[in-house]
Amino acid sequence: FGAAQDEVQRDGAAEIEPRHLLLGLAQEPGSKVAWLLESRGVSVQRVRDDLRALMPTRPSADDVAAGEKPFSEAAKRVNKVAYDEARRLEHGYISSGHLLLGLLANRDDVAARVLRGLGLDEDGVRREAMDGGPIEPMEGHDPRGSCGRPH
Repeated sequence: FGAAQDEVQRDGAAEIEPRHLLLGLAQEPGSKVAWLLESRGVSVQRVRDDLRALMPTRPSADDVAAGEKPFSEAAKRVNKVAYDEARRLEHGYISSGHLLLGLLANRDDVAARVLRGLGLDEDGVRREAMDGGPIEPMEGHDPRGSCGRPH
C-alpha cells in the first residue's frame, strides 16, 4: 500500500480513499490491475485524469500533515469485500484482483465509476483475472485496513 500512501499525500487528502487504492494498484508492476488496464490501452495517467475530473478540489499536499494516513470507511469497505471475495474463492491471501473487485463493488465511489467507464465490471474481472486461480498476494495485507500493522 506504499503507492496508495504516496497518492494520498500527492492528493492532499487526510485518509486513504478507494481512488488512492486504485491508483496505487494501477502502478504496481506486474499486478492484475495494471495488466487489465494496459490490455485496454489505459495508462495510469488516464486513470488519474479521469478521477480528478470527477473529484472536488482538494487542499494542496503542503496543507495536510505528512506521514502515513489511515484508511477511510470507504477504503475499509473495499478491503472487506476483497477479503470476502478471497475467502469465497478459497484463496489464502488477498491479491490486487480481489481488491479490484472490492473497488468495483463500491458502486457509488468515484474509483468504481472510473473503472466502469473504462469498461471494467465484476464479471469481467472475475473472468479475466480470477479464473486462472490465485494471483499475486499482497504482502502484509490486512482486510481491516491496517496493512498488517497492529491496531
